[in-house]
Amino acid sequence: MSEEITNSNTLAEEGNGSIVQVPETVANLAQLSSNLSDISGKIMDSVTSWKEMDLQMHQMDIQFGLFLTKVDYELSKYRERMPVVEKQLDFVNSQMSKMLDHVLVMDAKTEKEIDLKMRLLESTENYLDKLSGMMLKLL
Repeated sequence: MSEEITNSNTLAEEGNGSIVQVPETVANLAQLSSNLSDISGKIMDSVTSWKEMDLQMHQMDIQFGLFLTKVDYELSKYRERMPVVEKQLDFVNSQMSKMLDHVLVMDAKTEKEIDLKMRLLESTENYLDKLSGMMLKLL
């Protein structure tokens, strides 16, 4: 019987130890639940951020597509108008060259005629420079 009492005391001690561990286990489970909640919240935040980035990338793709369409349209308008502008600039350039040739051929004997010839040369040169600048901008 003494052995039975010893076994009972041992079982009682083990039972008391198990009872003492229950609050710790409950506390550990509560901590684990809190940690899982934090992790799932962070995962949800990450997924939300990823989806927002995906949406922004899609919006940027659409905006870039619109930009390319607009640029293509503007280039096509430019290409259509370019031959007309080139013809007009060539005509003006040839007329200015004729005028320059005429001014160079002028016989200036008096101071007034020399002054007129110089002003005409300067004006013609100025117009030709502007015309050349416009032609360069078109290229």
